[in-house]
Amino acid sequence: MKNAFQLSFLLCLLATLLLGVSCKSTQYGSSTRGSEEVPAQNIAELLRRQPNLVVTGSGNNIRIQIRGDRSFNATNQPLFFLDRMNMGHDFSRIAHINPGDVDCIEVVKDPASLASYGVGASNGVIIVHLKK
Repeated sequence: MKNAFQLSFLLCLLATLLLGVSCKSTQYGSSTRGSEEVPAQNIAELLRRQPNLVVTGSGNNIRIQIRGDRSFNATNQPLFFLDRMNMGHDFSRIAHINPGDVDCIEVVKDPASLASYGVGASNGVIIVHLKK
């Protein structure tokens, strides 16, 4: 019985790692401050609530850094994904998303995890998962 449980646990873990079906972050429909909920006005505000991200600017002129400046000539923006679809390095491609539709935001920054996203992910990856 114990071996069957361990096998099913390992299969679920493997499916989660390979398919990316699990979201590692907390829910981001709103942020709780004390006992009062404060809804986000836009996707940039949701990203500002994410730990270890530096978000500067306003409107569509948002600059996001995960690790600081890494290049003089190339972009220092992370790679954005929207439900497994590559949106490139341009924040304005995801700026229109309604924050109420966001299930969670996942920030990928360790080299082992970034390897599966290719060379364009050297500045990190931000994955926005929408509610189904």
